[in-house]
Amino acid sequence: MKSQEDWENTAIAASNLSDLELTLGEVGLAVGDAEQSVTYADLSGDAFQRLTKRVRLADALHQNGRREVAETRFCEAEQMQVETDSDYPRLYSLQGFQYCDLLLAAPERAAWREVSKQMAEGTKQKAEKRFSIFHLTFLICHRRSKARRVVNHGGINKTRFPPPMKNEK
Repeated sequence: MKSQEDWENTAIAASNLSDLELTLGEVGLAVGDAEQSVTYADLSGDAFQRLTKRVRLADALHQNGRREVAETRFCEAEQMQVETDSDYPRLYSLQGFQYCDLLLAAPERAAWREVSKQMAEGTKQKAEKRFSIFHLTFLICHRRSKARRVVNHGGINKTRFPPPMKNEK
């Protein structure tokens, strides 16, 4: 029988493999190894491993186009976060960024569809269309930039939840 530490290391290895597979574009394999990492993390009993491996699985599911299941896994992880440390009830750092990526994906897709529709209809002047595409791109980049700043701050100072952004317009 494996010890708790062995299960923890096995969970980490499966999660790392899943991350590599995502990077290489092998999304289906990434989902399978992420599912294994959750199983091993549960066997380890370590709260941090259980939470982070669920986020790894949720991100792989999101990248695989399984949004509803991914959202369920993110919610499970966030509930674990509440149970582990009620002072910080939301996912933060990399886990929070990945959850934000899921939450922002649908509005981004809808916005791009609307721009594409307007472009296809040809009902507006070209200058206005270019502006709307530029404006949409700027907003998406700005939101992701804000999310990265929160993630980076959370990664530097894990003892405190990232404060609200100041001087943001």
